[in-house]
Amino acid sequence: MELTVRRAGNEDYQAVLEMSKGHYEGHDNAPSCFKQWLLRDNITVLIGTYQQKAIGLCAVSIIDDGQTCFSHGLRIHPHYRGKGFGTQLILAVREFVRQNYPNVLCERYTTANTHHARLAIASKTQDKLLFQQDSYAFVVKKDRIQLSKLNGLNSSCLSRVYKYDVEKFKKDLEKSQDLFKQGIMVINYEPYKAVPSNVDLCIEEGDCLFTDRTQGLYLQQSNQLRSFSHGCIVHAAKFTQWAVTVFTNDLVLFQGHLLLNLQVAFACQNIQGDIIFRINHDQDKFLKETAVKLLQGTLGLEPETTRFEDFRALLFEKELY
Repeated sequence: MELTVRRAGNEDYQAVLEMSKGHYEGHDNAPSCFKQWLLRDNITVLIGTYQQKAIGLCAVSIIDDGQTCFSHGLRIHPHYRGKGFGTQLILAVREFVRQNYPNVLCERYTTANTHHARLAIASKTQDKLLFQQDSYAFVVKKDRIQLSKLNGLNSSCLSRVYKYDVEKFKKDLEKSQDLFKQGIMVINYEPYKAVPSNVDLCIEEGDCLFTDRTQGLYLQQSNQLRSFSHGCIVHAAKFTQWAVTVFTNDLVLFQGHLLLNLQVAFACQNIQGDIIFRINHDQDKFLKETAVKLLQGTLGLEPETTRFEDFRALLFEKELY
C-alpha cells in the first residue's frame, strides 16, 4: 500500500472536497483555500495517490527567508484513514522539501489537541512540541446582537486599541520579539518567525491589524510592541468565521482587541448572516476566562462548542537534517 506524491492542479479540486468531507465538523477551510494555494509563489500543494486515486493532500509554504517550511491542510480521504497513509504522506512531503528546497532547515506545523491520529504520528517521528494556543469561538447572530450595545461597552479598553498599518507593523517588528513566544507569530494556525520579511506572506488583502495607542511611547522605552492582533475572514465548509489572533498578556488591552475585532467583523460587508467569532492566543486560562466573561456574560454571545470546546492548537517543529 505505497503512496506516491505529485504536485496538485485545479483538476484535483473535487478530490480535495472528498478528502475533506466531515473534517473538523464543518469548520474545515482547506477546500476554500485550495485554489488560492495553487496561485501562491511560496506554496506548493502536493497530492498523495494510491492506485492512481488522489487520497491525500498537503500544502507546503516556504517562509522565514527560505529557512523554514510549514505544512498545512493535511488531509486523507475518509475511506483510507487508519491505514498508514498519513505517515507516508508526511514523510514524502519532508523528502520533497529536502530535494527541492535544500536551504530549508526545519518544518513547522500546527495540529489540534483533538487530532489523535496526527499526534500519534508526531510522537512516532519525534517531532518537538514548541507551545500551544487556546482556540475557542462564539456564535454572533447578526439579527440578535445590537451594534449600539457593542459600541457602548466600556470605552476604557476599546479606546486604547486602534487599527494598525501594515507597513508600520513591518518597521516595528524589527524592534519586537518578546511579544511573540519563541519569536514565532502563530496567526490563524500558521507559524511565522516574527520578522518583517514574513509580513507580506501572512497578511492578505482584507485582513485587519490592531495595536494599542500607547505603542509609540512604549516602543521608545522598551523597543517592543505591547500588543498586537490580526483579524481575517475564513470561509469554512459550513461556517463563515472571523478569526482573531491576539498577542498580549494585558487583560484590558486583550478586551480592547476582542471588541474592536468584533466591531469590524459585525460591520464587514463581505460577511452575510451569522458569524463564528474565533479567538486564538497563547495558552492562558486568565485570558480565556476574560473573553468568556466579556463575550458570553456581557454581550450574551453563544459559545460555539462543535469544535472549540477545550480545543487547542499545538505547534510542532521537525529538523529536516
